[in-house]
Amino acid sequence: MPDDIIARGTDEVSSFLSGRTVGEILHEAAGRLKKMGVERARVNAELLMAHLLGIDRLALYLGSKRPLNDELLARYDHLLSIRSRGCPLQWLTGHQEFMSIDLRVEEGVFIPRPDTEVLVETAIPLAQEILSCRKKALLMDIGTGSGAIAVSVAGFVNGVRVRAYDISIAAVRTARYNVACQRLTNRVTVIEDDPLSDGHDDDIWKKADMVLSNPPYVPSRDIDMLQREVRDFEPRLALDGGPDGLDVYRRIAARGRLLRQGAFIILEIGIGQGAGVAELLSAAGFELLRIVPDYAGIDRVVVACRKE
Repeated sequence: MPDDIIARGTDEVSSFLSGRTVGEILHEAAGRLKKMGVERARVNAELLMAHLLGIDRLALYLGSKRPLNDELLARYDHLLSIRSRGCPLQWLTGHQEFMSIDLRVEEGVFIPRPDTEVLVETAIPLAQEILSCRKKALLMDIGTGSGAIAVSVAGFVNGVRVRAYDISIAAVRTARYNVACQRLTNRVTVIEDDPLSDGHDDDIWKKADMVLSNPPYVPSRDIDMLQREVRDFEPRLALDGGPDGLDVYRRIAARGRLLRQGAFIILEIGIGQGAGVAELLSAAGFELLRIVPDYAGIDRVVVACRKE
């Protein structure tokens, strides 16, 4: 939680902060973050200040001549120190926007990325197609993290029920919070479990209309090359996809054999993994429908349908 991170000791107010206005502090803070290799340093400085003061960025500009008391200065200085070391901004503010939804994120929980919005945007019309033939649709979200996928699809498509799974206690806690905030507790159930283990929720697999997942897909050898915010802070469990990055896809394909004919699987993939994932699904009895690119034109989502 953001307050937990902040509370791990508050440093003395840095001399460069003392006695300055908000505008002056932001200027100095942006320089400090940039020097420490933080991208979009000015934006980071502003968002941290806005979070600290409980205001938006526009109000921050309007109040740029406001002085800060020593307590706020100390708390801001501490936030800058933690961010300078690479701690993700979202963990410090406790928020991440996804599909225009304000999601809570906390330390130890994977931060949803814009790329995953492509998966949601792909799933929505398919879920609506299912509902055009029946009153309800059952979806499984495997490795839900903050609950971004489950909350978004359920929020945009009335009539779907989602069972969202994760083995991380922190992720389950965060996902349940986000489900409650979006008033979706009657349609989204967050479960601490691994549905990819043999025998777990076999009946749900057999009844499911759609399986969604943004699984860990970074090859183990490549994790050390990721940016420090990801490499040093994000949960490795949400990143490491095994030697070739496809370990979890193999497990999903194997369990996918339980799905009924016509059920969909929609998976986010890493760069260059489309053919490999499609081959795994084909061997498990799925027909590849398409591979959807992200906003940068990179293949990002595999869509397949159970054909046997």
